[in-house]
Amino acid sequence: MGKKLLIGLGAVMLIVMVLFWQRYTSLDRIVVTIVEDVASDVLNSRVIVSGMSVDLAQGKANIDGLTIANPQGYLQQYILDMKRIEVDFQPNSIQQNPVIIESIRINSPTIFYEGHGPGGSNMEVLLKNIENATAVKNTTGTDKKPGIIIGKLEFSGGLIKASSMATPHNIKNVGLPVIEILGIGRSKGGVSMEEATTQVAYELISGIISAVVKAGADRVIKNDGVLDSVREHLKQREELKRDD
Repeated sequence: MGKKLLIGLGAVMLIVMVLFWQRYTSLDRIVVTIVEDVASDVLNSRVIVSGMSVDLAQGKANIDGLTIANPQGYLQQYILDMKRIEVDFQPNSIQQNPVIIESIRINSPTIFYEGHGPGGSNMEVLLKNIENATAVKNTTGTDKKPGIIIGKLEFSGGLIKASSMATPHNIKNVGLPVIEILGIGRSKGGVSMEEATTQVAYELISGIISAVVKAGADRVIKNDGVLDSVREHLKQREELKRDD
């Protein structure tokens, strides 16, 4: 009887180990699917992750390529191309709520800014897509439970390839200053992936537009209101943080 019990327990442990192994060997694909689906919904542009590796024990993940498709009516294939993203997270938070991301480092992203097209600049179209997605979420009341905190997110070494409305084929290279975003979701004890994506997108678009304007690559944008819209949104977010 004892021998049968040991065999039975051994079989149960084997099943548990197999299930555990399957869960975490498919973790890469699960994360990729979540990132692609959530970001695509918020931006209303197709987001593709080329590859990902997750080291659960070390609390590290690497994304080898992430692209955001340009809105229809623009020349370049992508609006944003990131070759490598490095992520540090707390392994013991993976099965908790919220998941704690300690840092996200995006090195040498390439941004394609086009100041010409059916909806103005492609950044303006992307901003409108985000605003529409946020409005729909607020109307339907489908905001998800808090799920993530990001301690620090950093864009560094970015290059903007900018073209103006007057000269769409004349591309000017503009350096993107370092953009650092701290404490996403921390004051609320966590936010949804959608909310985190929205905040990062607004911060990044603001930095991109400011850099383009400063470089004089597209003077028209000074008067189109898009930069004021981004700044107003960020101002409102800061006021909400202070209230919390």
